[in-house]
Amino acid sequence: MAKKQLIRLNKDGLEGKGLELLGQASLGEIIEGTCYESAYNFFTDSTAQFMTGVWECQAGTMKLTDYPFDEYCQIIGCAVKPRRSGRGYKVRMPEAFLGVS
Repeated sequence: MAKKQLIRLNKDGLEGKGLELLGQASLGEIIEGTCYESAYNFFTDSTAQFMTGVWECQAGTMKLTDYPFDEYCQIIGCAVKPRRSGRGYKVRMPEAFLGVS
């Protein structure tokens, strides 16, 4: 049996080596700002249905229509401005979400 390993989800990627620049966000219509995304994926299960990682995005406003998957986020530092925000705030966006994020 393989030895289990605990991996710390560092906000700066694996071992603090940085996040990968992904380019401009594409899941919605950009209304304001640039919305360039960076991320590091720490884990994907064998079905590719569950992923764990760190994501950040430059400031902006996006209109989301028909969000393509279920997502849960733990905000660890931000300038996010949903109805409530701040360190420790949690967000769940269900599949087919419609709104402005």
